[in-house]
Amino acid sequence: MNSRPLLAAVLVFLSALPLGAAERVALVIGNDAYPDAVDPATGRARPVKLDNCVNDATAVRDMLRDQLGFPAEGIIFGQDLTRTQIYQKLEAFKKAAAGSEMALVFYAGHGMESLDGRENFIIPVDADLVGAGESEALLRGTAVNLTEVLGYVTKATGGPKVVLLDCCRDRPAKRTATGKVAEGGGLAQLPEDQIPADTLILLAAAPNKQASDGRGHGPFTAALLANLPARGQNLLDAFFKVSDAVQEATGKQQIPWLKFDGSGTIFRQSALVTGNAPVAATPAPGMNTAELAARDRQIEELKAQIAKMARESTGRADQAAELAVVKEQLTAIQEQIQSKPAVTMTPSAFPATQPSPLPNQSSPSSSTGLDRGAIGDSRSFEIGAGQKVVLKYVPGGEFLMGSPADEAERQEAEKQVRVTLSSHYWMGETEVTQGQWEAVMGTTPAQQKAKGDASGDVNGLGADHPIYFVSHDDAEAFIGKLNAKSQPGSGWRWALPSEAQWERACRGGTETVFSFGNSLDSTQANFDGNNPYGNGKKGPYLEKTAAVKSYAANAYGLYDMHGNVWEWCSDWYGEMIPGGVDPQGAKTGSFRVFRGGSWASLGRNCRSAYRYRFTPVLRYYTVGFRLVAVPQER
Repeated sequence: MNSRPLLAAVLVFLSALPLGAAERVALVIGNDAYPDAVDPATGRARPVKLDNCVNDATAVRDMLRDQLGFPAEGIIFGQDLTRTQIYQKLEAFKKAAAGSEMALVFYAGHGMESLDGRENFIIPVDADLVGAGESEALLRGTAVNLTEVLGYVTKATGGPKVVLLDCCRDRPAKRTATGKVAEGGGLAQLPEDQIPADTLILLAAAPNKQASDGRGHGPFTAALLANLPARGQNLLDAFFKVSDAVQEATGKQQIPWLKFDGSGTIFRQSALVTGNAPVAATPAPGMNTAELAARDRQIEELKAQIAKMARESTGRADQAAELAVVKEQLTAIQEQIQSKPAVTMTPSAFPATQPSPLPNQSSPSSSTGLDRGAIGDSRSFEIGAGQKVVLKYVPGGEFLMGSPADEAERQEAEKQVRVTLSSHYWMGETEVTQGQWEAVMGTTPAQQKAKGDASGDVNGLGADHPIYFVSHDDAEAFIGKLNAKSQPGSGWRWALPSEAQWERACRGGTETVFSFGNSLDSTQANFDGNNPYGNGKKGPYLEKTAAVKSYAANAYGLYDMHGNVWEWCSDWYGEMIPGGVDPQGAKTGSFRVFRGGSWASLGRNCRSAYRYRFTPVLRYYTVGFRLVAVPQER
């Protein structure tokens, strides 16, 4: 049982929160005096008493009062509490915290998960530890559900809330005779819906892991003492530095765990200070208030969508798969908000590559330019460093966008509409490659990942592989550079395709599920070959990007419109496909559209009609883009 790391954690978190006239209120509990438990395997009594929890709680109380400005009357303290006494302290805490500027809960003692592993409980000293470990009824009747504790925290204040937990969840009946953990350790994963708004939860170690006691100080405490940041560094950045130090000191055997609701704006805007003097907050690098607010909206929209999908689910496999996709996206956004880049790039790790100068004029290989063309026609443009972009002609006209009602595994957001594109346009023969990207932007996939806001690993390298770890904003920056120095022709500009332009090009004049028919297997595209579509047979799963042009082109001469990497579109995402003439989608929104599936996608997600979306600032390991050339007025 490691409680000492949380002592310093309290200092870090409370110092970081803004000071004001309103009181801070805390509930501090330490439980040591658990009676011996009888091991049902041996019939012998085994001590489960803890040694440091009361001392730790006492030290936390004293720190709050003497060093961090908590008034003595605002600290609700208890040691070796029974279940009834814990509830009494919770009621007193709720009353004291009404209208306070912030509220904190610190608990050190035994903890336990429910038999199904979905809930956590803190254990009073009068609980039947062995019985509670084997009986759900005894557990609920003698312990205190963590959800209830968080409910009291929610009612306490409208300000920031911090919950610090240092407790084991091991069932005593599953410990060895020496008291060592036989299996498990730490706390169970906390579901998203259990974390109240504006609440930060800090554990000394990751879910299902235990924290080390160390000698003198545990590694977490030692890291805090050695790495307290300079004045003005915000709270989360300070914790990230401490987390890195703990992982380094323990060989990544102990990884502190931090979780909070929303984008964490309230904590990112809180500066870590030495002593009680207020310091102006320093926003996290690259993240301003507007961006954080936008992410809050995205998170709330996804939570609402998940709730709606759960309510409307009839148990179909496709509904479960779509729900899983949305949950994965929510998790990815929250992880990016709550994390920093895992790799710090240095010149020795990745030699700096300077973008090659772009030619001042584009050099189309055909003298006919872009104003005229026919299916099958190509135009080639040098963009520097020996790289060129080849464009293929895509006709305008009318087509059905979306999927018919009888298409297997279709989504509600794909309902068919009639669309008219008033002009032809030209689309990149391939996805933008790593060679093309580096020629213009000067970075590799690994260096893109190192910029931050990235999720996933580097999978697939080569000048002829598609670029990835590219956000929508990154793609627009690439296009801006091209347009500044190398427009595709008089009266034309580089752009991302609209969603309608993308689907028109993908279909290649067809109305089938894919441009080559109604089935998909791994001979036709780079995707998860274990999950084909239609009559497609299971095949190899590369688990990485493939070189562009590794699979056959469609009728318009375009490669990899299905699979390899997802491709950004210019549109903001809407729940319905916009129809009509030259649709552009919503004027504003939280998510941008991408299409086509990737090397990691199921076959169903590579369909011509499948629509997906993501926040525009995130860099994902399966997302790239493709260029179009369109008339200037569009």
